[in-house]
Amino acid sequence: ALRSSGSSRTSTNSAEKDSVPGPAEIARSLRHEAIFAGMAAAFFSLLAFDYCYTHQLLLLFGDAVAHLHIARRILDSLNPGIRPIGSVWLPFPHLLMVPFAAKMSWWRSGVAGAIPSMACYVLSVAGMWRLSRYWLRPAGAAAATMFFALNPGLLYMQTTAMTEPLFLCQMVWSTLFLTAYLRALKGGDGKRAARALTACGLVLVTAVFTRYDGWIFTCFVWLIAAHALWQRRAWKSRAGGAFVLFTALLAASPVGWFG
Repeated sequence: ALRSSGSSRTSTNSAEKDSVPGPAEIARSLRHEAIFAGMAAAFFSLLAFDYCYTHQLLLLFGDAVAHLHIARRILDSLNPGIRPIGSVWLPFPHLLMVPFAAKMSWWRSGVAGAIPSMACYVLSVAGMWRLSRYWLRPAGAAAATMFFALNPGLLYMQTTAMTEPLFLCQMVWSTLFLTAYLRALKGGDGKRAARALTACGLVLVTAVFTRYDGWIFTCFVWLIAAHALWQRRAWKSRAGGAFVLFTALLAASPVGWFG
């Protein structure tokens, strides 16, 4: 009887262990949740675009018109090429608009600027959900994400050629990758930390070429990443090597733009 009760207790414990989701299952579940959040954001984005397009609101900002003109000049001007991109504006948003500004009707109506902005809005909402889930349960994450996604100003701006939706997306995803790096570093997973920090660096490079606010934001992210690496004394790990690459990318970006 003791043997049978012991075996039944062992089988019960093993069944409980099997019912607990592993890291891979949790990551898959969070990925599916983020995809669903992105799909909901796409619905809101299309609704806002339909309203703004029918009411001719896409080109209210003079800056939006200027961004579209710069993107168009690369393809259609007296001297087409990359040289017209050099101005007080940073180049990344215009490069995203170039394929859409090639169509004359989209350039004239402002749709060419709305397409990349809407895509960035969808990505930023998905990233906000994923970031919220690091600390909050689904109900709390839903409230935080909806507060972000349904902001009337953002819903309008994501239908324009303005740079704010793009920069918000870059801020959300770089913060998401930075958080993943910090957690992996704390858990002693140097490989995962290196991967997250490299991804964060690539996003920040695009931020540096999007808005000058991104230069300041990038400095703070670099300080946080360096402080965490110093605390963990992980300079000789994969994370340390990734930090060298991270630093080189962030330093080269503004220098390259000045050049």
